[in-house]
Amino acid sequence: MEVLVLAFVLEAIATSFELSSVGKGLIGSASFFGMLVGAGFWSIYADKRGRRTAFVSSLACVFVGGVLSSLAPSFFVLCLCRVLVGFGVGGNLPVTTALVTEFLPTNDRANILCATAGIFWGIGMIFASLLGLMLANVLGPGKEEAMWRWFLGVAALPSAIVAVAYRLLPESPRFLQVMGRHDEAMQMTMTLSLSPTDLDSGGGGGGGGGGEAVAAGIGDAASHGQEAENAEAGDVRELFHTPILRRITLSFYFGVTFLLPRYYDKISGGQANFVYILSALVGATFIPGAFAAMWLCSERRLGRVGALKWSSYATAAAVILLATTLRVKAVFAVASILTLFITTIPGTVKYVLTPEIYSTKYRTVGLGSTSVVTRLGGLLAPVLAEVLYDGWGPVAPLLVFGPIMVITGIAAGCI
Repeated sequence: MEVLVLAFVLEAIATSFELSSVGKGLIGSASFFGMLVGAGFWSIYADKRGRRTAFVSSLACVFVGGVLSSLAPSFFVLCLCRVLVGFGVGGNLPVTTALVTEFLPTNDRANILCATAGIFWGIGMIFASLLGLMLANVLGPGKEEAMWRWFLGVAALPSAIVAVAYRLLPESPRFLQVMGRHDEAMQMTMTLSLSPTDLDSGGGGGGGGGGEAVAAGIGDAASHGQEAENAEAGDVRELFHTPILRRITLSFYFGVTFLLPRYYDKISGGQANFVYILSALVGATFIPGAFAAMWLCSERRLGRVGALKWSSYATAAAVILLATTLRVKAVFAVASILTLFITTIPGTVKYVLTPEIYSTKYRTVGLGSTSVVTRLGGLLAPVLAEVLYDGWGPVAPLLVFGPIMVITGIAAGCI
């Protein structure tokens, strides 16, 4: 949710601090810079110290950074606070994905990961949208500064609640086994009623149509992880140990983040309710999108790799077609919801495929390294979107994003 919050209050922040287009872009880029650093730091930390500790600590950064953001006295301090928020968020995604993956049996992994990645992301977006709608109507017009300060402060509270709840979550048994803490791992399997054979060090199957080949190719890397049990966990060099791992790791580096909620604010003509209601509807599309991704991942003729490739191509086509609907607000609103439904699919599939690629010993550092490069796209996107919109009109950002998704599909085909 913290990824989306800033998009809703950006114009209010710009009014408070009298920011230019570049200044507005820098606020978004500050968050993604923090994510870039955080993804690398927390993924390595999680592979060395444990998933649970890393996740709770990263959530604490999100909460503290969010509260301090709401109190920021200047633009510079606000940017620093958003870097701290991003630093925490950057660790949430790879660490959570690794942790959830390592608790799941292989047969149910795709369905549950699709649900957690897609459905709960949508719930977060709906919550953020409704929070903005409530604050906009309670505070009324002309309260821009109070609006964004309350929004950032309240949006930080779920991180504190989840951090407290996660203290009840046990450490990953697969991580305990790989780190040589076998007694703790066995105790955990008995507590969770798991079979010891569930504690595989590999990533698990990848489904049909390419996933099986990936799983077969990873076998050597998994056995290498067992033979080199004393090797340093969290070593980025392990991601390039075998030819197939090198190809997979480099292919995932084509991920790019694009922020559409702020784009809706541009086309709304200043109608805050329009932005929040549309964003809530967009958030709702993540739920059927997650089920679509779930079905595609389970389709043996297509598999995880095929699902990622073809859904990326479909996203490119949808975004380019979306650019043709900008002249009519109602048509654009409907088209954008359908486009975000399609866009949800590759974003969800990657959360199923990526953790299955890497073995337990370096799963979070693998997820973190791909997340780092995704944040590079996010770092550039806010400034680039503002410059493109102001310089070449509203069509330009969409026409840039479309070809990028084509490249993503080509990269997925190389896995």
